[in-house]
Amino acid sequence: PYNISKLTSNIVIKAVSQKKKYQRFVNKIINERNRIANELSKMKNIRKVLPSDANFISFFVDDPKKVFNILEKNGIIIRDRSNQFNFSGGLRISVGTKKENNKFLNVLKKALL
Repeated sequence: PYNISKLTSNIVIKAVSQKKKYQRFVNKIINERNRIANELSKMKNIRKVLPSDANFISFFVDDPKKVFNILEKNGIIIRDRSNQFNFSGGLRISVGTKKENNKFLNVLKKALL
């Protein structure tokens, strides 16, 4: 084994610690994505929730314009994909923080009544 300089050692330590930080962030997104998908699948007026390996979830409702507008009025921005081919009724939400996701789920429940 070869000795490495203090500078190289510090760079390696920083790079490894960043990787751990990045992995913790990724794990939070995955956990929140799974929680949101699970909550959406329990909601009565959600027709379907698509599986996702990304940082967003697509789901289908009967009245996407109404849901989109209610969410928007409450400061929640989602993507209306209902006009896309084979995506009738489709909406897409990006995974946020737990607090943001809780707000989305609470407002969505009211919008679906």
